Amino acid sequence: MNILSEADAHDYLGRAFKVFFEGGMHGEPDHLKATDEAVGYLFMAVDGLKDPEIQALAYGFLASCLELLGERERCKEWVDKALKIDPDNVFANITNYDLKVEKYAKSLDGLQKVMNLHPLTSLATSITFALGPQKTEIKKYALGVYKAYNNTISKEPDGLSVVYWIFGAKACLGIADQLRKTGINEPFVCRVIFNIPWEKLDKFQTSEEKATSDQDIQYINVQANKLLRLMPNSQFWVCPYCNSSNPMQNKSCGNKHCSTNKEKM
Repeated sequence: MNILSEADAHDYLGRAFKVFFEGGMHGEPDHLKATDEAVGYLFMAVDGLKDPEIQALAYGFLASCLELLGERERCKEWVDKALKIDPDNVFANITNYDLKVEKYAKSLDGLQKVMNLHPLTSLATSITFALGPQKTEIKKYALGVYKAYNNTISKEPDGLSVVYWIFGAKACLGIADQLRKTGINEPFVCRVIFNIPWEKLDKFQTSEEKATSDQDIQYINVQANKLLRLMPNSQFWVCPYCNSSNPMQNKSCGNKHCSTNKEKM
């Protein structure tokens, strides 16, 4: 029996990230094929990884891939393994949230069938039943994602952090937008996005890779601003220099990288 070296395990993990993030748009046939290929690399990698943080990263990433492929039971197993090592694992927390939303969607589907059978059922009562406890629980899992991401970006990055941070930021914004559409507004996540220390990633990228990641970062910041302004019952002051938003009463830029803040330093 051949024992996988740690160097080979890291190589397989890197390949899994590469094929997944270069495999096209989520949900499209090419991306599902790339996800399946990533799972193959990950299963080869997991037994050879020794560092607990890297193990948790691989386990959480594997859980996310399995969830995308529809393998729910195996997915939950790897979520639990990842969170047991690192409760702040972003992939595992995002997957937990996705599984909870899926369960919530099924409950809404079931409610619709009940209402079709019993059209005289009080609509207000039905909506309260569907959106009450489930929304509270979904918000709890969403806040778990935000907390995990905020804690992750506060640590010193490594070579895998570039795609990890970008993936996590996009996922956080997607979750915040989903919550907004159900009446739950979380401006906190937008301010987390504005203050991500992206410059710490520069030393891990070639100039070509940085040009690509800069486009992603610009997109992320634009989407965070758009989302923040869509949240009702809040007034936001917009920085004239970098276009970041902050609560009106502060009248100060929420982006620590903005030139207005650098001038104060």
